Amino acid sequence: MEKLNNWRRLMLNERLNDTELEDIPDPRLELNVHIGIKTAELGAVVGTVILGPLIGAIRPRAGEARFAAMWRNAKVFGLGGMVVGAVIGVVGGQRRIEALEEEGIFDRAYRLRRSRNQIRVDQAAIAASAVGLIKGPVGASLGMVSGVALGAAYNAIHQNKLD
Repeated sequence: MEKLNNWRRLMLNERLNDTELEDIPDPRLELNVHIGIKTAELGAVVGTVILGPLIGAIRPRAGEARFAAMWRNAKVFGLGGMVVGAVIGVVGGQRRIEALEEEGIFDRAYRLRRSRNQIRVDQAAIAASAVGLIKGPVGASLGMVSGVALGAAYNAIHQNKLD
């Protein structure tokens, strides 16, 4: 995966100089990876925080406590949302990327590399998801939701202090 070398370095929190930031061997791949990660994050958050609890509250299983149903559904819908989001993101992202001109693709990939806030949320989501994976796939989706929340909170708290 030499094509993602500088992107990987960014994800590991290395600072890149302007020349390295502009060295994007495959901007299509980098943009598609970004879209896949973002839609996986979105799917996990929507499934865990909104759909799962809502459906659990409306339709608990017979004899099941409402809160237990909400928690059970949050885990199931969060994992499903993460997986479906990633697949839809990669497939849909590829279709959208194909409609762009080469210069637009490169420009978008470059601007994403320069956005420390975007990178920080992705780093937190990926790291927390990896830690959650210790508990299995559901742990990975719950970790991703936690990482998104922590990354966004960090960005909000340090909004005026970022480079």
